[in-house]
Amino acid sequence: MNYFIFIPLIFLLIIDVYFFQSNNNYFQKFFFGFPIFKYSYWILSVSVYSVLLYHSYDYQNESKFVNIKPFIFSLIFVIYISKFVGLFPLLIDDAIRLFKLCFNFFQTENNTLDVSRLKFLKNSSLIITASIFSLLTYGMLINRYRFKINNQVIKIKNWPEFLNDFKIVHISDLHLGSFESKEKLDEAVEIINSQNPDLILFTGDLVNNSYTEVFPFKKITTKVKF
Repeated sequence: MNYFIFIPLIFLLIIDVYFFQSNNNYFQKFFFGFPIFKYSYWILSVSVYSVLLYHSYDYQNESKFVNIKPFIFSLIFVIYISKFVGLFPLLIDDAIRLFKLCFNFFQTENNTLDVSRLKFLKNSSLIITASIFSLLTYGMLINRYRFKINNQVIKIKNWPEFLNDFKIVHISDLHLGSFESKEKLDEAVEIINSQNPDLILFTGDLVNNSYTEVFPFKKITTKVKF
């Protein structure tokens, strides 16, 4: 088992606890007499820790390699990057509250400042978190298969004239383990071939975790022509 996994797990736990405590009044709301938001929050968090721990335990076992769908890891990334960015309004709020506490320390009871959280910053945290989560989830589910062609004319001094129409197609970051459909990879290959390239450059990230991710797509990748 990779014991270094406990470092990011502790970091994620800190994010979860801080985000939960800072928005505690929302999570304590009841749904049909049951605090479903609180339990859902921690069930999801514990599930993430369990997935990361299990994957850390099994990741080197190639003979029994469990390729947890990259979608799950992408979702974990989206959840926590959204929470992390959403913490900044809360940190600003805590800085303001700390200043108020220091001010109150030197004041009489009748002249103290309210140190409760500012509603605006608390709501900003939730809005930012929800917005980032929605945008990243949209990109992960919908936008990842929207292949685009970016054409770039490159001028090189003393380039031979007979190579003026030389065309290079550059591709990278296929992450074959992320493809849930062979048809989508076929579509990408067709786009590449439609450019009639003289040279194809592939600059890395063919898979996510293991070379075994290539096996289902091996025949499709051989269709690339130049």
